[in-house]
Amino acid sequence: MISIFHIIVVSDLIGSVILFLISYFSLKALRRTSIKIFLFFSLGFALLAAGRLSHSLVFTTLAVTRPAKILITATSFIASFITLFSEVIAYALIAIGYSRNIKSNTSTLRISSISTIILLKQILIQVIGELINIFLLIYIVFRAGTIYLTSKKRLSFITFLGFVLLLVSHLLKFISLLELSESLFILSKFVYFAGLLFFLTMVIKVAITR
Repeated sequence: MISIFHIIVVSDLIGSVILFLISYFSLKALRRTSIKIFLFFSLGFALLAAGRLSHSLVFTTLAVTRPAKILITATSFIASFITLFSEVIAYALIAIGYSRNIKSNTSTLRISSISTIILLKQILIQVIGELINIFLLIYIVFRAGTIYLTSKKRLSFITFLGFVLLLVSHLLKFISLLELSESLFILSKFVYFAGLLFFLTMVIKVAITR
């Protein structure tokens, strides 16, 4: 039976591949166009990819080795924190890119108690981190929307839609953390992947356009 654990691991693996592809084609787009925003795209999405990949590898290792429950809780907490930190830095880099390119065209009881405390801290940190991500993405969406309204170009619109979907995915994830809803969490993953496909389409078009 497929559990939320399997969904997290598989979605992180698939997501990291897509993110690395976006980073790669962003670098090619930078070399072809010399538009600096693609440098920040490449760095930001590479960070997101590294965070997702490390998260999935840690969870896979835990599934294979099956350590003590408290070790699983503590390790997953650290892995989630690193992923969250990479997301904040990545979105901050992209936000900086837009701010610099505004005119651009684009004991069992004791162990259980400790585990519960760590889990609660993890949720709290995730909630705070998601709030930071949401505010950064609101700024990015505003900048991307401004660029599209100025240029009226299709690729700018695709970029704008991609960031809108990323914002929606983080809003859904934020709500899922507050409500402890697995269904909303899974939905946020699907919306996240949809946003990544918009970016992959955009950077491939820029990279291969002669």
